[in-house]
Amino acid sequence: MPNSGSFRCPPFFEMGMKLATAWLHADEEPVRELLNDPAIRRGIVTTLRGGIALFGVTTPQKLPAPFFIVWNFTNACNLKCMHCYQNAGKPLPNELTLEEKLRVVKELDEAGVPAIALSGGEPTVHRDFWPVLAEIGRRGFYPAIATNGTTFASIEVAERARKLGLRYVEISIDAADPPNVHDKFRGGVPGAWAKAVKGLENAVKLGFSAALAFTVTKYNIHEVDKILDLAQEIGVKRVVFFNFIPVGRGP
Repeated sequence: MPNSGSFRCPPFFEMGMKLATAWLHADEEPVRELLNDPAIRRGIVTTLRGGIALFGVTTPQKLPAPFFIVWNFTNACNLKCMHCYQNAGKPLPNELTLEEKLRVVKELDEAGVPAIALSGGEPTVHRDFWPVLAEIGRRGFYPAIATNGTTFASIEVAERARKLGLRYVEISIDAADPPNVHDKFRGGVPGAWAKAVKGLENAVKLGFSAALAFTVTKYNIHEVDKILDLAQEIGVKRVVFFNFIPVGRGP
């Protein structure tokens, strides 16, 4: 999970811009193709029925629901990253039950939210990740995830997530230098870099919209050029640079 505490907007919004462009140019086929996407349809309904109907045309446009929710799904994590703003490790005692999480998904659906990103902690290590992802996909959201990538090193895990509807995968890699920078950042866990890179390779292979996330600090700023080379080598089309925030384990 990136240290910044935020999550860059997934390509759902780029899809919306493509729809608007196609619409303005009266290109029927691209419009029809994009409207087949339930998340795009949900975004249009939220804007027209909710935003404009309730508030009229405003600048910026007021909406009855966010377009994009980032959900810190759990505090559980399989790494101990030095720059973790959550100080993640063990689940918190007051985390939602599965029943409560499913109710949250239902309420976000009823509110008209188009996109949900699961973050943490490491959402994939929690037992509730799979049933919640399945429900998010079933209800027609645009599902995204911010992950350290270790579980996606298994192609079977990545395939299962894709079949349940996951569309955008953002994997954090702190350096192109595995043992001296990345693995050290990740709590001295040997092999963390190799698994993250493999996870990103699997995401690209399976056709996810994928991104490499990089938190910039004084310890790895010299790795920026190498990270861009690594991203190009893997075939990922998006590199996201996060600012470091000195909270949690990152003072």
